Amino acid sequence: MVELTEEEAINFLNIALGEAEKSLQKELKEMPIFCLLINEEKKIISSSYNYTNESKNGSRHSELIAIDKYIYDGNYEQMKNLNLIKCYNNNENSIEKSIQDYFVSLDEKKNSELKINNYENINDKYMNEKYNKIQERINNLKKCCIVVTCEPCIMCVYALKLIGIKNIYFCCLNERFGGCGSVLSLHKKYEDINVHYIEHPECSEKSINLMKAFYKAGNPSAPEEKRKRPIS
Repeated sequence: MVELTEEEAINFLNIALGEAEKSLQKELKEMPIFCLLINEEKKIISSSYNYTNESKNGSRHSELIAIDKYIYDGNYEQMKNLNLIKCYNNNENSIEKSIQDYFVSLDEKKNSELKINNYENINDKYMNEKYNKIQERINNLKKCCIVVTCEPCIMCVYALKLIGIKNIYFCCLNERFGGCGSVLSLHKKYEDINVHYIEHPECSEKSINLMKAFYKAGNPSAPEEKRKRPIS
């Protein structure tokens, strides 16, 4: 399980904040929150900003996407809607069922390359190799930590708990949806979650200012009648 010093966390937060700013420049502006997935060697192995507007899916937060990108690797674009995280707390959608869906969908996307018609016909060797690769990545996640520019929401904290990530670093509180103390303190309910609020003035101020810029500009994906301010 990787743990960061405050100096290391600040360095990663500055990287994440620089990337978060870029999300404001996208045509479909996204909430400027960025997440880094850090491994035991303290290297970035995956990252993402929010995709809620682009995907029209309110659950596509940066933390979940960074994990999906790591699990699916080069197949992320084809597999991103499966979201393996959900299988951990749903008896009707076990890890085996999610991996079955993975193979079926992969077949649909790359049938000419893989020449697989359905899950039942997948060669055992091929299935085992893919299964083991995914399982290895899921196990690796338990050794990682995340660095995110804003306190993760309740949904994301619970997802991180399910996946087994124990250390969460952030520099800005989420007073509307935060799951690390601002609204709910899930880290107190689940003792295997360690919350690290990095109270670094420059990082916190930049994160807050980025979100102010997002709200000032207006959300292009919000219905007209729901907007409190015009799109600039």
